[in-house]
Amino acid sequence: MSLLVEQVVTDAAMKFGDPVYQRIDQSDWLRHYNTATRDIASHWDVLEHRVFFTLEAGNDAYGYPADMVRLSEIAVSTELVGDPGLQAVDEDAFDDLGELFRDEFRASTRRRYPTGTPKRYYARQNWFHLIPKPDVQVVRGGRIHYFGLPDQLFTLSGALYQLPEFTQDAAIERMVIAALEQDERLTEAAQKYQKWLAEGPFIEDRMQDRSKDRRENLRPPDDPYRGMA
Repeated sequence: MSLLVEQVVTDAAMKFGDPVYQRIDQSDWLRHYNTATRDIASHWDVLEHRVFFTLEAGNDAYGYPADMVRLSEIAVSTELVGDPGLQAVDEDAFDDLGELFRDEFRASTRRRYPTGTPKRYYARQNWFHLIPKPDVQVVRGGRIHYFGLPDQLFTLSGALYQLPEFTQDAAIERMVIAALEQDERLTEAAQKYQKWLAEGPFIEDRMQDRSKDRRENLRPPDDPYRGMA
C-alpha cells in the first residue's frame, strides 16, 4: 500500500498539536517534509538508486549522480564486444568492478594509463576513474548503485512517500523538530534533534535486516559442536 505524503503531513501536524494548521501552514509542513526525508537519507542508507551511464572511448573520468550520498557499487556491461556506438541492452549482464585505493591507482596508471575493458575503479570526491579506460563507446554500458536523496516535493497533491514506509515515524518526528524551530522553540528543538540522531541507526539496521530470518537460519551456531553426539 502506498503512503501519501499528505497523510504524513497530517500526522506531523497532529503530533505538533496543530491539526488545523493555525500555527504552521500546510505549505510550511511540506517544506519540513522535504527537510525531514532528505535529512534521513543524508544520514542513513535508506534510499538506493540504480542509474546507467555511457562508457566513452578514451575517457577514464566520470561524474557521480547529483543526488548521490554514498556510492554502493560500479559495474560495466559484459556486452562490450562490438562496433563503436554499441548499446548495452541486458540490464543484468554486468560485472562489478573492484575498488582501488590511492596507491594502487597510482601504481596502475603511473607510466601509462591502460586502455581496454574496465576492471577496477578509483573513487575521488567528485568523480571516479575507470581502470582501464574504455576503448569503445557503449551507451548505458556503465551502471552505478548508490544511496541518495529523495526528490524535493512542491505539492502535496497525489505525492507518494519516497522512503521505505517504516521510516515515516522518524520523518514525522523530524518534521515536528523543524516546526519547533519555526515556532522559535529552539532549545526544545535542539534537544529533540540530538535524541532523533541517536535513535537513527535503528533505521539503517532495519534496512540491513530485510532478510533477517533467512540469514539467521543460515548463520552457524555459536558452538559448532552443539547438537552433535
